[in-house]
Amino acid sequence: MKKFLIKWLLIGLLLRLILMPFTAHSDMTALDLGAFVISQKGEFLTFYDYLSKLEKANPLVNLYGVGLFNYPPLAYLTPALFMAILSPFYNFSANYVFMTGMDKIFQTAELFKTIFLLKLPYLLFDFLLAFLLLKIFKEKGHQAFKIWMINPLTLYATFAMGQFDIIPTLLVVTGIFFAFK
Repeated sequence: MKKFLIKWLLIGLLLRLILMPFTAHSDMTALDLGAFVISQKGEFLTFYDYLSKLEKANPLVNLYGVGLFNYPPLAYLTPALFMAILSPFYNFSANYVFMTGMDKIFQTAELFKTIFLLKLPYLLFDFLLAFLLLKIFKEKGHQAFKIWMINPLTLYATFAMGQFDIIPTLLVVTGIFFAFK
């Protein structure tokens, strides 16, 4: 059993680590900006208004307008927590270039590090979910775990595109787990 879990955990981790630094979607910039404004500018309760307080000539306002932050708070607060923790590893100058024009950062190696750091917290939620599925499905838990480790939807949405959907998915599955108890 232990060998099985380690094998599939390593396969899943390898797949994720390959995708994380080399793939991205422009939607990541909104989550990145929100996390940056909260964790680095201290706008914990006022980040939704951040863009509207900037001058109209600001590159962020020109690019996004003032209504960029349209996800619920958890979508921005969670990455902000991890950005605060991982801030010693961030190059915030490169991160700003990522937020203001992904096309410009493709010319630097910092892109890969920035994208990797933005997706890194998703590994925690993803692996918690995998082990939760192992518990929920009991006798078929190994099969559920293995399928989750190579789940193309999760690999694409979370680790290629950088979407935060893994967080609410974990919360829903956790609710199901406790409902069965």
